[in-house]
Amino acid sequence: MEADAPTMSMTASGPDSAPIANPARTWGAFQLLELVGRGGFGEVYRAWDPQLNREVALKLLRSGGGDNHDYQAILKEARAAARVRHPNVIPVFGVDRFEGRVGFWSEFVRGKHLGQLVETQGAFGATEAALIGVEVCRAVAAVHGAGMLHRDIKASNVMREEGGRILLMDFGLTQEATQRHEGLSGTLLYMAPELLSGKPSTVASDIYALGVLLFYLTTGRYPKGKHLGTAPPRLIDERPDLPEPFVRVVETALATNPKDRYASAGSMMAALSGAVSPAAESAAPPPKSSKLWLGVALAMALGAGAFVYVKSPVGAPLLNTSGHAEYTKGQELLVRYDKQGSVAEATGIYEKLVKQSPQFALGQAGLADAYLAKFDGAKDPALLERARVAAAKAVELDSRQPHTHLALGKYYLRAGRHDLAAQELNEALRLDPRNGAAHAELGLLYQRQGRTSDVPPELQIAQDLSPNDWRWHNRLGLFYLNGGKLDLALEEFRRVTELTPDNRFGHTNTGLTYQRLGKFTEAMPFYQRALAIDPHFGQAMVNLGSLLLWRSQYPEAVKMYERATKEDANDYQVWAGLATAHHWGAQDRAQAQQAFRRAIEKGEKRRLEQPNDAELLVNLGSYYAMIGDRGRSLPLIRQSLAHGPDEPVILSRAAMGYEALGMREEAIAKLVRALQHGYAYDLVERNPELTQLRNDSKFIAKFTRPR
Repeated sequence: MEADAPTMSMTASGPDSAPIANPARTWGAFQLLELVGRGGFGEVYRAWDPQLNREVALKLLRSGGGDNHDYQAILKEARAAARVRHPNVIPVFGVDRFEGRVGFWSEFVRGKHLGQLVETQGAFGATEAALIGVEVCRAVAAVHGAGMLHRDIKASNVMREEGGRILLMDFGLTQEATQRHEGLSGTLLYMAPELLSGKPSTVASDIYALGVLLFYLTTGRYPKGKHLGTAPPRLIDERPDLPEPFVRVVETALATNPKDRYASAGSMMAALSGAVSPAAESAAPPPKSSKLWLGVALAMALGAGAFVYVKSPVGAPLLNTSGHAEYTKGQELLVRYDKQGSVAEATGIYEKLVKQSPQFALGQAGLADAYLAKFDGAKDPALLERARVAAAKAVELDSRQPHTHLALGKYYLRAGRHDLAAQELNEALRLDPRNGAAHAELGLLYQRQGRTSDVPPELQIAQDLSPNDWRWHNRLGLFYLNGGKLDLALEEFRRVTELTPDNRFGHTNTGLTYQRLGKFTEAMPFYQRALAIDPHFGQAMVNLGSLLLWRSQYPEAVKMYERATKEDANDYQVWAGLATAHHWGAQDRAQAQQAFRRAIEKGEKRRLEQPNDAELLVNLGSYYAMIGDRGRSLPLIRQSLAHGPDEPVILSRAAMGYEALGMREEAIAKLVRALQHGYAYDLVERNPELTQLRNDSKFIAKFTRPR
């Protein structure tokens, strides 16, 4: 059995491991309890943090390595690990320098790395290796989603905790994905062929290392000859008992040409999940009389865009074919919720279906989907309650259907019950690991929990599983838009309009992205296309009204917002836009104040349902500031900043609120931060409420205007 190269880890090798040496007693405030690992870079200790009364893993550079270069090296590693917030990545707590030694500390985990497990227990079977691989792929996807490459994925850098959790560790070689690194770095046996020929690390080289890891876990060997350059062994020759789908995943990851490997860790994760699913492990297709046959046929009929499969539980009566056809039709309508009337039509189909067949679990789940789609637009709490009843009934009728758990998870997410949402969504993925919608909803959950680095990987997995589904591109685009990553948002929205040219949301969101980039000429045609698709689309009117505002066309903006109030009088943003148009245009102060009060009235009703929506909070705070209500304004602005501290739109609107309240220093600080995070300076120049602020010497000293 070939041993995996040892590494310096942030974890213990197990509760039965004896101390390697008698360490010095302290490092700064930390008490050093046990030396649990040593490498060429330094040591890892089990240590006690007296300030927070907890055990930590403390990684220290070798003695005498306290110069600034070493400090910057370990600071880089700590920061890289800290950027990736994910359940499969060990969290970093801090970094410091004491008595000529630098180090950082993280969660202390009891367990063994995969190299130790292979050495002591022997090679893994396909199912266990694939399940481990899925978790490692999740962690690597999070690393890539944070804009980095790991560059040292190997068995000794993956820990299995005593409770079974899989953890990726050792970020000492991690680098920015856009950074070119010269020279060989990493573990030779895990290096992709292109790295050995001098080419830079890429996502594809991390994918190759994942393939080597799976090869090693199932054979105890590496997919290279005893000497580099000799013909590598084939997995199927080493382990002819392994199922063909699993072997195919490993071979794809190990392809010599990087273009032939998986495009992302998410797509590899999806392939691994499918390789060990019951369907993949079954050597023969089920007989036509099997109750599973209808589920397979329906899955084929739904095609790549579908996100559920149908599997009737043993002993449960099958609905007739026409009922399944109605169910499928409703799902197709909900996929195109952007089309006027599609959600209402789907709701009617499902209400009729469950009335005819109340024991049909998928009908109840579909009805919950329809009510939730309506709720996402109207925010009516009555719709949310109807969704709860239908989703709960669906799970009660068939708890083995992934779609029933997905529907209930979606309800809990919108109800703010994040713990229960996570439970149901993960159960849906346990039953169907290739469920793209469940991954997308997990991404939304992470976003609402503030786990921003975890959002893109889940949405990218959803895209990999359903590449022709516009919804996941739109959702990722909105995430990037709110985070100020406007170029990335534009790419996602362009994909939406490519997949669905008649999509009003795709055109509106593309226009909004151009607008936030300060490219007003490019934005205008997209709003016009959205209104050509749906002349009653209120959101396009609101965005077009704001564009007219930025172009100082105040009378035209007033007319557009007045038109929007006739389409959706309950949208607080419509009234806020109308108020701003009156205010900026100095047409009628009384009308501006009245419209701001209407915006507050509508916004406060929305806040009852979405108390932690950062954009809603900052908007309401700024509206209260505009009518001079400091007591209500400040708490809302501060609460919004707690939920969205780095979102440029939140920061810019907080600056406007502070400025309206006469709090110039706070306004300058927030506006500078907004600009640093991607807010367009052109929008600042065009905003009459910020004229005095941008001419303030304190602002000029803190921010250099772009030329």
